[in-house]
Amino acid sequence: MKSNIYRLIILILLGLLKPAFSQSSLGLIESKPERPFDAKELATKMLLSKSVVVYLAPLLFIQEQGLTEEKLRQIGCRYETDDGEMLAEMARLVGQANPEVARIQSRIKFEPREAIYLRSLGGSQTTLLFDRYSTNVPNVAGLVDNKKISASQSIVSDIYRWAAKLAPVEQCESFLRQYR
Repeated sequence: MKSNIYRLIILILLGLLKPAFSQSSLGLIESKPERPFDAKELATKMLLSKSVVVYLAPLLFIQEQGLTEEKLRQIGCRYETDDGEMLAEMARLVGQANPEVARIQSRIKFEPREAIYLRSLGGSQTTLLFDRYSTNVPNVAGLVDNKKISASQSIVSDIYRWAAKLAPVEQCESFLRQYR
């Protein structure tokens, strides 16, 4: 209850910071350049989330080539919650992974293995996707609302640990069982 009150206060304050209208005096809509990834903005969005849905690629599909976000949602194990403590924990885990603008651009096609969809109190959605990772590198490639990021690869096992606290999904129990 207390966390919902804090979220509501933050949401109201953020709403007050928005301009009253987005049209110029000529009646034209101002175009805004695409902003780069902002870790503080992501943290705020995570704290203002009212629910989260996580998809994990089942073990059979971890090595599959050509996995897309759409296919991950179709075949992936779905974990969903609106529990405030679980939302706060997800925000903490993502923050600990130190997401930042990707400095090195990979030539390998991005193929998500983990997806996180955050629904805010205002109804907007934030999407985090993480690519398959290699044990040879310290970071995993990702996307936050289609902006390329890099994060500590520990985020992958942290997401599995987080999901293991929710009701089991049979097709992912073979590898999530170790986190229960």
